[in-house]
Amino acid sequence: MGTSNKGSVKMTKCPTCGEEITTLLNIQSGYIYYAMDKDGEYEECNEFEANNNVNEWVCPECDATLLYNEEDAIEFLNKKEDEVKQE
Repeated sequence: MGTSNKGSVKMTKCPTCGEEITTLLNIQSGYIYYAMDKDGEYEECNEFEANNNVNEWVCPECDATLLYNEEDAIEFLNKKEDEVKQE
């Protein structure tokens, strides 16, 4: 009998810290809008307007910035462990 890899998933490793990751954090700069009533109470309007000054994808384990666009982030997360280059 051989060993089975059924159910095991190869995850991408962060090239900075080496941790296995399945997600990246997207950090964007911009504006969040709030509505203020007559009593000075604020309510978030659920609107976010990016200003494109910051748009980066970072490792959720070490906070290293890895990428700067969504297409590259998706490609990175879909690479097998042995395809990710150490930088």
